[in-house]
Amino acid sequence: INDKQCMSDFKWHPDGESDSFMDFYTTDAGTNTFAMRIDKDGKVGIGTVAPGQLLTLSAATGAHMSLHREDADSAIVDGDDLGSIQFTGRDPDGAHLGAYIIAEAAADWGTHANDKGTELQFFTQTGGGADNGMAAPRMTIDMAGKVGIGVADPGAQLTIGNTADDVGAYMSLENRSNQTIT
Repeated sequence: INDKQCMSDFKWHPDGESDSFMDFYTTDAGTNTFAMRIDKDGKVGIGTVAPGQLLTLSAATGAHMSLHREDADSAIVDGDDLGSIQFTGRDPDGAHLGAYIIAEAAADWGTHANDKGTELQFFTQTGGGADNGMAAPRMTIDMAGKVGIGVADPGAQLTIGNTADDVGAYMSLENRSNQTIT
């Protein structure tokens, strides 16, 4: 492959005088530009040679991440999953889901750019193993910006509910003096 056919570059730096790492580059008009590094600890840096976490995104104009649903053959309709972030952990019993956030179409999407009703739902797992906290969202932000805690369909800017039979809705506010208003 000659330089004109090469679309990218990869460089491996084995242990020696410096720590080992792998760098990935993209090429535009014959100029290599750094894109990504995997360091000796397995940390991945996109846009940075010094990842501080397992995944670090860095850009001079601000790092942004996108979860993108690609379904060009059918319309997005109410209830379609647009993406999620899952929080899991592994213990001796295996891998377990502890919490997740899901973006879901809250209406059939129309053809106008701003006609894309979407809501965010937040789920957490309870302790003790008896209750499945993943069955219903703990909190929802609907397409109108209304927030529901303990209710999936908030009727006001903030709606707090409780599905337990023995406990009513409860809210506690605390000021700087640690005085509680309930």
